[in-house]
Amino acid sequence: METRREERIGQLLQELKRSDKLHLKDAAALLGVSEMTIRRDLNNHSAPVVLLGGYIVLEPRSASHYLLSDQKSRLVEEKRRAAKLAATLVEPDQTLFFDCGTTTPWIIEAIDNEIPLPPFVIR
Repeated sequence: METRREERIGQLLQELKRSDKLHLKDAAALLGVSEMTIRRDLNNHSAPVVLLGGYIVLEPRSASHYLLSDQKSRLVEEKRRAAKLAATLVEPDQTLFFDCGTTTPWIIEAIDNEIPLPPFVIR
């Protein structure tokens, strides 16, 4: 039989499947408990979620590996907006470095083709 604490943590885990983080205030409203109750629930070191800076996130050691294929379809509109903003920072003849990530293609697509950039090298 699950305890109420385990049930609440289970609900938080379900919510974190939809979003990478959950604000403490939103979690309290979702669960119908006080923020202090959630803080106490998460104070137990065996919890699969942790409280960081007012946000509840998956405990890094319990989180599954980051799979690029899984992340490509998550938060697409947010990635596009971030990419458009990042592309506005590109200046002529500036050297750019792109690492892997699901936002990278959106950034490259958003860069104005008329901006002169140095030749690129793939290593």
